[in-house]
Amino acid sequence: MIRIAFTGPESSGKSSLCEFAAKRLQAPHCSEYARSFLDQQDGKYQQADLLHLAKEQFRRISDDNVKGDLFLIDTELLVIKIWSLEIYGNCDPEILKLIEKQQIDLYVLCTPDIPWEPDPLRVNPSDRMRLFERYKEELEFYQFPYIIVSGSMEDRFQQVHTEIQKRFH
Repeated sequence: MIRIAFTGPESSGKSSLCEFAAKRLQAPHCSEYARSFLDQQDGKYQQADLLHLAKEQFRRISDDNVKGDLFLIDTELLVIKIWSLEIYGNCDPEILKLIEKQQIDLYVLCTPDIPWEPDPLRVNPSDRMRLFERYKEELEFYQFPYIIVSGSMEDRFQQVHTEIQKRFH
């Protein structure tokens, strides 16, 4: 089982690339739980909700819920950590423990070099490159294997596909 997670700042193409790659590779994928949760809450949440979001996303990507040789994940727990640090200045220690327990073989860090797409849940249209650097720092801190993708959707997919071939075949 190879798990690949798409991560990065808001409106950097994580969800679109995950769905595109899942179709092209004919692989199952896990969508971002936070988005559906926040849609149901009209975008309102409290810091305690972040732990709930992390636990549910973790559950959805755990062994019990994963089938096949390749599994793609739209947004993982580093997103919740950075979100918590940015909004609240701290992160629940349980979220940090879950990050270390994630079993992800490759993180795909999406560069925010695509146009900002407004969305009621997005709040950082002018701060994406700073946040991108923060994601990079977190991936390096945890020593998680990652690649950076940029360009068009097709370019990004080709970068992911090439890396899969290089690392896992």
